[in-house]
Amino acid sequence: VDAELGGRCGCYCPTCGSEFGTMEQMRAHCAYSAVSDAASGFPEEMRHQALPEDAGDAGDVEALVSCPEPSRDDIKDHLAEGYFEIIVLVEGTEPSTASSLQARHSYVVGGGGRDLAWDCDFVECCSFRDKAGNARRLALDLGKFH
Repeated sequence: VDAELGGRCGCYCPTCGSEFGTMEQMRAHCAYSAVSDAASGFPEEMRHQALPEDAGDAGDVEALVSCPEPSRDDIKDHLAEGYFEIIVLVEGTEPSTASSLQARHSYVVGGGGRDLAWDCDFVECCSFRDKAGNARRLALDLGKFH
């Protein structure tokens, strides 16, 4: 679903490695590039090949070009192998004064960094109650927001 909405690649070209959100986009790329490669005199073994219309339905072609989703263990292993810094920015506007508010935090993952915790919950930092305990307003406790 993410690939169809443009959030990530759904398939890649087996010739050049270009990424595409849908098989239709990759079919168009391969068809255009096949003609362009031939006109440019590329050797046959290096040319793009036009994909058949039913290529998205054929398991063998789809298996060749699909980007498999990484498993949770794959992600954990990848993050443990290197040093990554994740910077999170949260921005909002205070409604009565239209002032911009920002919160910024840096997390180090891998390379000895222990800022990433798996299977944990966040502390409740939002409430929908006023001082008397009635459900009225949204309140954000920035002291608990981390």
